[in-house]
Amino acid sequence: MALFHDKLGHWNSKRQILQQILEIDETDEMDVPLIINLAQTYRQLGRYAVAETLQDEAIAELLEQEKEDGLDLYDCMADLAMTYKEQGRFEEAVDLLSRAIPGFKRLLGSENPSTLSKVSNLGTIYQAQYRWEEAAALFIEVKDTCHSILGERHPFSLTSTNNLANVYSAQGRWEEAEIMLDKTLSIAADALGPQNPITIRTQRALANLYSKKGQFTRAAKAFENTLSGSEEEFGDDYPETIEARKYLGDMYHQLGLYEKAETLHSNALKTLELVRGIDHPSTISAANSLALTYKEQGRLRDAEQIQQKTIQRCDSTFGPLHYMTLHVQLDLAAIFMDQERFEEAEKLIERIVLHEAQLHDRDQSLRVDALAKLVTIYRCQHKFEEAEKLGIEVIKTRAAFQGDEHPLVLESKNNLGSVLMEMGKLSNATNLFTNVINAKEAQGIRDPVYLTSKYCLVATYAAAEKWVDAVELGIEVLEMAERALGTGHPAWIRAADHVLFAYGNLKDVSGFEKLKGQVVEAKKATWKEISLDQIHVFDTISSVLAEQERWSDAQEIEEQKLDMLRELQGEDHSNTIACITLLAWICEENGQWTKAEKLKLEVIDKNRSILGPDHEDTVQYMEDTVTFYTRLGDLEKAEKLTLEVMEIRQRALGNIHPETIRTMDFLANVMTARGKHTEAQGMKEACHLLKLESPS
Repeated sequence: MALFHDKLGHWNSKRQILQQILEIDETDEMDVPLIINLAQTYRQLGRYAVAETLQDEAIAELLEQEKEDGLDLYDCMADLAMTYKEQGRFEEAVDLLSRAIPGFKRLLGSENPSTLSKVSNLGTIYQAQYRWEEAAALFIEVKDTCHSILGERHPFSLTSTNNLANVYSAQGRWEEAEIMLDKTLSIAADALGPQNPITIRTQRALANLYSKKGQFTRAAKAFENTLSGSEEEFGDDYPETIEARKYLGDMYHQLGLYEKAETLHSNALKTLELVRGIDHPSTISAANSLALTYKEQGRLRDAEQIQQKTIQRCDSTFGPLHYMTLHVQLDLAAIFMDQERFEEAEKLIERIVLHEAQLHDRDQSLRVDALAKLVTIYRCQHKFEEAEKLGIEVIKTRAAFQGDEHPLVLESKNNLGSVLMEMGKLSNATNLFTNVINAKEAQGIRDPVYLTSKYCLVATYAAAEKWVDAVELGIEVLEMAERALGTGHPAWIRAADHVLFAYGNLKDVSGFEKLKGQVVEAKKATWKEISLDQIHVFDTISSVLAEQERWSDAQEIEEQKLDMLRELQGEDHSNTIACITLLAWICEENGQWTKAEKLKLEVIDKNRSILGPDHEDTVQYMEDTVTFYTRLGDLEKAEKLTLEVMEIRQRALGNIHPETIRTMDFLANVMTARGKHTEAQGMKEACHLLKLESPS
């Protein structure tokens, strides 16, 4: 029965059965194989501390029985090594498994499947450490032995080939990996059947490879086939099915199909919570994926809420100094960045880097990922020198670790290029973006990193006022992004933003109008959730229309932008208030006096509430509104508001401050214009006396 539940992936049910067998065992001698089996089950459930305790007990029992050179002991050591691996304790895992493997070779021989599986496990630990060459060497050894002894159609042979192909894929050796996986898939489907787990895993590995190469539609199709086959063969709650669902969700996320991604991630999360529990690593990973999908949808509050809960689960399950806890925290920092909470993101990342240094086994990839995010934060905070210095460090570290043309290295070059562009180092930025484009084209890859480098190059042309070049390349990027990802994807939206800006500077009304229409249509048809990228492109459209003095069109766009900001960031966010201020000015220029007045008074009320009634920004905008009333000829309201400003100046700055005197003088002029000559004369005399007292 325990074996039945194991095959179904119902590990909690299997655990209960094994636990019952253990409890009813009345013999004094420990049943070591049962303990090993139970420990493996706890590991599958993600309960690593319990698994480790059981494995330690089994090893101690075997040593007490003086079975220092027995197969059971080596099995225990190998299992404990994999428990260490799951906890991120890679060096301990390598050390223990390296001591166990010679025992397997001596007792079973180097060509025994059990020995080969342990060698392969050591390769997976190297793989987790990004020690690609060492991992590849072990997988080649296992593959060649399996092919020689068992033949290429044996499950061991197929699995070993898959492992090697996955390493090549991670190294960016796409062509070699694809040839291997294509051949393995063909053999597996013929020898084992299309629904065999090995066949399905090979399909999934191929789909992952397509994704890395930027072949998104092909990847999505392969993932869909994998999920369909797994559901048909094993059912909804089988581990392979859940894994396939998560991978397809990740692919939809990559394509910008966030609703589909959300459905799959939500489904996977609910199933995993029931089947494996809320604290299992797979469950935590699924929750993290769902949060990141919410992030891309602009549902930042929902994303943050899930991520905070996920971090709490990581803390309670693994502890604060665990690589999974730190990775989830890093994704929370990314959510903070999208919310423009840069100081919080910076502090969190600095804490992650500090904790990574305290890990038993350092996680180099985590540290570099964290530093890469700091580059973006520094850029957004206009700390350009720090961003440039750190960006160079990230590229050098990643290149030394993963090679010059690894996807993450190229992504880091894009980030550094963006920093250099904002610093005005346009030639250097252009070189970096061009380097990424050339590398991707040489690899035959058209992924989001490739598109990012393209639209960043468009932005660089715009910064250099090379408007024609910006438009020509921008149109190419728009077509490519729409074809691969759709008009709802951030890559298309950002490219549209740059091209619209270039059209505006070229005074190309026809080109601008055509693309503006596409953006407005995309908002209706494909923009499911509001994002800052969408708001920014509407801001660009509004600015160009205002420059063209097309006030009615600008007002319509700015009103839509305001609705988006209110929904995304709330009524009282600084961006929302800035938008209301801009809309008030546009309405004023458009002759919409009543609406302009209403908006201006709303800004004053919000500034009073948020900044305080005496804050300089509040007072400055009150003075701007006085100018508006004066322009309208509504001197009564102008006088009333100026009187409020004067009282604030007197209270905050004192009677003899130049700003106070200036305001009094202006108020006297307004009174004169209203025919209140006696009061105006008294005010002017008071101003004269105060000027004599004023040191300035």
